[in-house]
Amino acid sequence: MNKIRKNGYGGRIMVNLLKGRRDLEKAPAFPKFTTKDDALSKFKKLVRYYNKVMDISAVDLSNILEGLEECYQWYRHRPEDYSGYKCYDLEGSDVSEIVYESVISILIHRAKTKSDDFKDTKVFIAEGQKKVFAIVPQVAFSKESAFYSLRSGVEEHYYVGFNSLGYILLKSKIAELKKEKGYDFEGAVNHIAFVEHNFVLNQKYSRQSSATIATIQTDKKYQDTELNKSTIFNQLGFRKVEVDTQMYEGREFDYNLFRKVEEDFEEICNKLPHASAQPELKLRKLGKHKATGLYAPFLNILAVDVRNTESFIHEYGHYLDYKHGGKENYSLRDDFEHIITSYSNNFKIISKKKEDDLLTRLMKASKESIPSVVSLEEKRLSSELELLKQTEKMFDYFTTPTEIFARGFELWVFETITSNSSLLKNREEYSNRIEYTSFNGIKESLFAFFATIFPGETIKENSFAASRTILTPKREWTFVSPTNVGEQMSLF
Repeated sequence: MNKIRKNGYGGRIMVNLLKGRRDLEKAPAFPKFTTKDDALSKFKKLVRYYNKVMDISAVDLSNILEGLEECYQWYRHRPEDYSGYKCYDLEGSDVSEIVYESVISILIHRAKTKSDDFKDTKVFIAEGQKKVFAIVPQVAFSKESAFYSLRSGVEEHYYVGFNSLGYILLKSKIAELKKEKGYDFEGAVNHIAFVEHNFVLNQKYSRQSSATIATIQTDKKYQDTELNKSTIFNQLGFRKVEVDTQMYEGREFDYNLFRKVEEDFEEICNKLPHASAQPELKLRKLGKHKATGLYAPFLNILAVDVRNTESFIHEYGHYLDYKHGGKENYSLRDDFEHIITSYSNNFKIISKKKEDDLLTRLMKASKESIPSVVSLEEKRLSSELELLKQTEKMFDYFTTPTEIFARGFELWVFETITSNSSLLKNREEYSNRIEYTSFNGIKESLFAFFATIFPGETIKENSFAASRTILTPKREWTFVSPTNVGEQMSLF
C-alpha cells in the first residue's frame, strides 16, 4: 500500500472541547433529550452531534490521554503507562510504514472507515510500543473503543484501537470533570449537555442577529447630516452613530423627543459599564424585523427602533455580554450557570401555574355566560391563554443565556441606576411579564454577579465627558405627543 506523505503534526492549537466547531453554513441541530434517555443514551447522542460539528484538523488532541485511559481500561492490550505517547497525522512523515499499514488495514476492515477520512486521522504512538490509537472523524457507535491486531502478513504485530473524534473528546472531558469536580458518568454527561446546549443557543442568537442586521448595515441614503454629526451619542462610547430621521407614515421626525432619548442616556452613561470595543449605534425603523432592538456580535452593531427605544438597555446588555469580558461571553461563564438553571426552572413553573389559572378562570367564565354566546371575559381569557402558549413555545429563545443576561441587565439598571427612562420598560412590565418575573428569587445572586463583573471602581474609570459645543440643527420641529401614551414614546 503506497502511503502519501505530508508534513507532520503541526503546532499546538488549543481548542476548548465545547467551542471547537467548524464554521458551518447550517449547523446540525442539537440533540433532543427525553425523559426516557439515560446517561448512556445522552452520551451516544452527544457523540453523534460532536462528530458532525467538530473539525478534527482544528482540535488539539495531544492532551486527551487521560480520556484514552478511561476508554481502554477494560482492554487487555491497553498500555499500563501512557507517558511518551504523542499525537501525529496518520499520513505525516513521522509515522512509519508498518504503523501506517496496520492502522489503515484495521480502519478499512474493522472500523469501515472511508478512504477520504485517512487524511484527517490522528494516531497516538509511543516509541518502542506496539499499541497505536487512531482517532477518526466518525465511526459507528457499535465500533467505538474496539481493539484489533494484525496477525498475518506483517513482520511486526501492532495492536490498533480506534475511536471517533466525538467519542474520545467526550470521554476525555468526562475524565476531566470526574477529576476536577467529582462528577460520576451521569453527572458529567448532564453537565456537558447543559453547557453545550447553552453555547449552541448563544451561537444561534449570534448567527440570526448578524444575518438580520446585515440588511440595515448600510447607512440610509436619506439622512439629517447635521443631526448625525451633532448627536451627543457620538461622544458617549459609540464609534459611529446613525439616526434615521426620514418621514414615516406621513409624520415627521420629532427632534424634541429625540433630545429626551439623548439626555436619558447621557444621564446614566457614566454609571454604565463600557467595553473597549465601541459599538456602532443605529437608530432605525425595524418594523420588518419584528423587533424593537437588535445586536450583532460579529459586526458589533447595536440597532434600536427609532420609534420605540425601550429596548436600548437590553441591547446594550447583549453588547456587554459579548464584548466587555474578552473572548468568552459572561453568559457562558461557570458562575452564571446557576442563574440560567434557576431562571429556566422558574419560567416553566410560572408559565404552568399561569396556564392552569387561566384555564380554571376560562371554565368558570364559560359556565357563567349565556349558552351559545361567548362573553367578553371568555374572549379576553382565551386571548391571554393563546399569548401565553406562544410565549411557552419560545422557551429556547427566552432561556438563551445571552437573553437571560441582557434581560437581567435591564432589571439591574432599572433597580440600581434609573427607573424612569425612555431606554427601559416601565415598572408594570418588569413586575408582570413572565420573562422578567422568572428572575424572582434569584435577583440577589443575579445582582451580585453583575457587581462582580462590573465593579463600581471600573465603571467610574469608564467615564465620558460629553461636550455640547457642537451646534444642533437650526430647524425647530413641532413637538408631537407620543402616539402610544402610557407605553413607550415614539419619535414619529
